[in-house]
Amino acid sequence: MPLSLRPLSHALGAEIQGIDLGKPLSNSEFDQVHQAFLDHGILLFRDQKITREQHIAFSRRFGELDSHDSLPRDRHPDHPELLLVT
Repeated sequence: MPLSLRPLSHALGAEIQGIDLGKPLSNSEFDQVHQAFLDHGILLFRDQKITREQHIAFSRRFGELDSHDSLPRDRHPDHPELLLVT
């Protein structure tokens, strides 16, 4: 299925469909995701079955990740790049 976008509102956010973040993305696919991020600011990827390591690897394609040193209570104990949403 080709990648498709569904805006979530008039001002901000889009859902990306037709992509499996558990599999390596080609540069072309990532370029489309990156452009969607630049255009919409927030991206929603529903029903992804990925590991924490895959999540971090995907996120690193956008640039250097923060280790959230100022939020030690909220970061994952084994993966400081991930903030816990509780």
